[in-house]
Amino acid sequence: MTFKTMIATSAVALAVATSAMADSSTHTGFYLGGSLGYATGKTKYDNNEAGAANVRGNLKMRGPVFGFHTGYQYQMNMFVAGLEAALNLGNTNKTTNIGAVKATHKRDFTFGLATRLGVALESWLLYTKLGWENANFNTNVKLNDVTLFSKNKRTNGFLAGLGVEKLFNNGIMLGGEWTFTQYKKFSITSGNQKDSFKPRIHDFKVRLGYKF
Repeated sequence: MTFKTMIATSAVALAVATSAMADSSTHTGFYLGGSLGYATGKTKYDNNEAGAANVRGNLKMRGPVFGFHTGYQYQMNMFVAGLEAALNLGNTNKTTNIGAVKATHKRDFTFGLATRLGVALESWLLYTKLGWENANFNTNVKLNDVTLFSKNKRTNGFLAGLGVEKLFNNGIMLGGEWTFTQYKKFSITSGNQKDSFKPRIHDFKVRLGYKF
């Protein structure tokens, strides 16, 4: 190998190494991860039964949540934009007494799609989140301990949130996130009774992921 060839080979190797180092310090790329946290919220409840007085109130919900997420983001200078899909499970529920009505309201399965727009401060990322979420709600309503109905209903919601994330040199992503979801009002009809629900939930999560 000639001296010129060695120089050229070394230059190429240095360029590749520099490029690899640059890639490890940017937030650009695909990522995959999981989350664990706690959710709390309320559902505006309105019971409308023919020939009877309306019963109104707020049904509280709370409990652990866990899930998975994947997405892609691109960094341009200090600005980062991306798209993320998420699947969340958990047992966010509570039984509330409103007069003679006892209602148990539970959110147990969600999936959604959201944009992430943020600012990178070296390995740190501060971001906002805006998107859509679809959730399943299980509702059990009793009157004087007699079950009126127990049904599942899926509804869509608007999601907004804030988060902070640290990217390590080995591709590990560790962060925290808060989101608020306002779900679309839905109704359940049983005989002469029509019950309407309008949920709103806060999710607080710790996130762990890997950027490829």
